Amino acid sequence: MDLHYSFRIASTTIGKIVRDVCRNIWIHMKDMCMEQLTEDKWKDIINGFKKTAKFPNCLGPVDGKHIKIIQPAQSGSAYYNYKNYFSIILLAVCDNNYMFTFVDIGSYGRHADSTIFEESCLYKMLQEKKLNIPPPSTISR
Repeated sequence: MDLHYSFRIASTTIGKIVRDVCRNIWIHMKDMCMEQLTEDKWKDIINGFKKTAKFPNCLGPVDGKHIKIIQPAQSGSAYYNYKNYFSIILLAVCDNNYMFTFVDIGSYGRHADSTIFEESCLYKMLQEKKLNIPPPSTISR
């Protein structure tokens, strides 16, 4: 059953409440759930990918997924994607144990993963060398 029927509140109000709650959960819980990665943690991730996937010097795969939504009011085609539905995009990186190390949620569905990545705080932090990534190492045969 839809929340606006259950609580007898307009669907636009429900949408605002859900956005506000999600924003506050993120603000107050992100440091508990999304740890700041140290150089040692990055080394653990690199070693994990080398051991389990035989993939050296890997910090984690990056991918975007479309999350289907109802078209927001007055959004035009901003959220309309190449799959022919409205969506927001989740761009994520995970470690060798399938745990998220970075997420960017809410970009327009029409944007490509590369565009979202280039506009993300992850990209900015990579460019500014603020991620505590260890120096490159030689790949052995």
